[in-house]
Amino acid sequence: GHVTGVQTCALPIWVQSLGAGQVVTETFVYEASNAALRTQSTLTVAVTGTNDAPELIHALPDMQLVRGKAFMGRVPQDSFRDIDRGDSLSYTATLSNGKPLPRWLKFDSVMQTFSGIAPANAKDSIVVRITASDGHGESSKVTDVFQISFVRGKSGRASEGRANEDRGNEGLGNG
Repeated sequence: GHVTGVQTCALPIWVQSLGAGQVVTETFVYEASNAALRTQSTLTVAVTGTNDAPELIHALPDMQLVRGKAFMGRVPQDSFRDIDRGDSLSYTATLSNGKPLPRWLKFDSVMQTFSGIAPANAKDSIVVRITASDGHGESSKVTDVFQISFVRGKSGRASEGRANEDRGNEGLGNG
């Protein structure tokens, strides 16, 4: 007669973390038998990894800056991740519409920090887009946006850290 069997098993978590082109092999020993015969054999399975795009883990917090004061802010380290072994992320920053950041706002992609002097005449807020990429093409990027708003120095107070003119933009949760 004809016998069919199905064996299922959960793949180990490390299989999911294989990077593009990484290969791992797994060998299974199995046995088939009936009343008259018993046969043992092996099955080798090769799994080839594909690229997984980076993921946004925690949304980027908004920043509130005191007009005319120096500031420094850092992208929180646990904001983005890539589960592929061997992949490292690179970062870029633009305005949310894709245009370059204003001259007063500097982004250090290696340190993932923003710095500058908030414009003394700033009226509105701006929205900044951070892109994290693992370098494996257009589909291996993830982005998030955050808002930078401005308050006056003497009478205005920032909502986080209660920064005032004497403290500038220190203690805002910006770095």
